[in-house]
Amino acid sequence: MEIYNKLKNIKKEGYLPFHMPGHKMGEGLFEFYNDIFDIDTTETELSDNLRNPKGFLMGANEYAAKIYGAKKAYLLTQGSTLGIFAMLYHYVKGGKVIMDRLSHISAVNAISVFGATPVWVYPEYLKEEGYTGGINPKDVEEEILKNPDACAIYITSPNYYGVSCDIGAISAVAKKYSIPLLVDQAHGAHFPFFGHFPKCAIEEGAAACVVSTHKTLPAPTQTAILLTDGTDLQEDINLFMTTSPSFLLLAYTEIALRVMEERAGGIYEDLYREIKRLFGLPGKVGKYTGKRDFTRLVIPFSSGYEAQEKLVLEYKIIPEMADLKNLVFIINIAHTKEDLEKLKRAVESLPQERGGFSLNYEKAVFAITPKEAREKAGRWVSLDEAAGKISKNTITSYPPGTILIASGDKVLSWQVENAKRILNAGGNILGIEGGKIEVI
Repeated sequence: MEIYNKLKNIKKEGYLPFHMPGHKMGEGLFEFYNDIFDIDTTETELSDNLRNPKGFLMGANEYAAKIYGAKKAYLLTQGSTLGIFAMLYHYVKGGKVIMDRLSHISAVNAISVFGATPVWVYPEYLKEEGYTGGINPKDVEEEILKNPDACAIYITSPNYYGVSCDIGAISAVAKKYSIPLLVDQAHGAHFPFFGHFPKCAIEEGAAACVVSTHKTLPAPTQTAILLTDGTDLQEDINLFMTTSPSFLLLAYTEIALRVMEERAGGIYEDLYREIKRLFGLPGKVGKYTGKRDFTRLVIPFSSGYEAQEKLVLEYKIIPEMADLKNLVFIINIAHTKEDLEKLKRAVESLPQERGGFSLNYEKAVFAITPKEAREKAGRWVSLDEAAGKISKNTITSYPPGTILIASGDKVLSWQVENAKRILNAGGNILGIEGGKIEVI
C-alpha cells in the first residue's frame, strides 16, 4: 500500500500545505472531517505525477502489471472510459475498426470523437436466454478479409452477463493478420484472483485491455486499470486524462489490489461452493464462448423489470440490472453465506418461469460514421417516424449501456420495436426523450 502509506506520512510528519485541494487535508470540512481526506492531495515535491509517474505511482503501476500478467499497466481515475479512449486513439484514430456491435457507449463516443469508421461484428444472440454469447472468430476473420485496411479489432469480454468470448481464438486470428486486438474487459478485474475465472485478455494475446477495478474489486467508483503488451500508452492517456487525478482513488485502487491478492483466493473458494449449492454454476451458452464468470448470477424471470421492483421494495435487495427476461446480480468478496441465502429466499418467492418478450438482433445498416452523424443538424421525431432515417445519436439501454441504435445507423423497424419493448416493460433508454429520437 505504497501510495496510501506515503501520503499518510506527509500528514503524520506535520507538513503544512499551501496547495490544492481546498480542504487542507480535511481540516476545512470541520465537523464533516474524515481521515480519508488526509491522503487527498495533489502533485507536489513530496508526491508523484500520474501523467509522468516516477515514484510511488510508478511502483503501483508495476504492481498492477504483475498481477494481471501485463508488461505495462496504468492506474486510471476516470473509469474504463479513459482507457477505452486511449486504446482506440492510439491504435485507430480516424481509421477503420472491426468492432463488437454490442460495445459500450463509451467506445462509440470515442470513435465519434476520432472520426473512426466502425465495421460491426456481431456476437451470437441467445434468444431463449435473452442475451448475447460470444463472437465467432470466423466472423472476425471474414471482416478482416473484407477490410484489409482495418487498424484494430475491438471486442467486449466478458459482457454484462458474465459471458466471455474465446479471446484466445480471436487473438490467433488477429495475430495471423498482424492486427492488434483491443478488449473491453471492464467486468473482469477480478479474474486473476481465482482459478475458476477466465484469464485476463492480455494473457490471451490482446495488445491492450481495460479492467474496471470499481466493478468487482473493493475499489471506489471511477477506478480502473489499462493494461498493455508493452506498448506505451502514457501520452495517449494524457490526452484525455484530467490534470487533477485523485490520489485518494489511486491509493484505494492499490489497496483493493492488495486486499484481493492477500484474501480473495480463500473467499472465492467459499463463494464458489455456496453459489454452486444455492444457485448452481453457470453452464456454457452458445457456440463461441469461453469460461463463464460464476460470480455473475443471471436469473430468468417472466419480466426482469417487474422482478427487480419487487426485490427492491419488498426485500431491500438491489440487483445490478434488469432486462426483459433476467435479473443480473454481481457477487463480490464482501458477500457472505447469509447474503446469498437471503438472495436465494427472495428469488424463490418470485415467479421464475422463463417468458416475456425477446429482442430482435439482426444486422444494422451503416449509413455514415458516428462523427459525421454527430456533426449534422438533427430533428426530433417519434419512434415510428424514425424508421428509414439516420440516427444522430447512439441509443442505449442503460444499464448496461450497450448499443440499440448506433449514431450513423439507418434506423430499421426491428430496432424501433426493440426500443418500444424495453420502454413498455419499464426499462431505461438513453437517447430517447418523450418517445422521440433525434434523426438527420
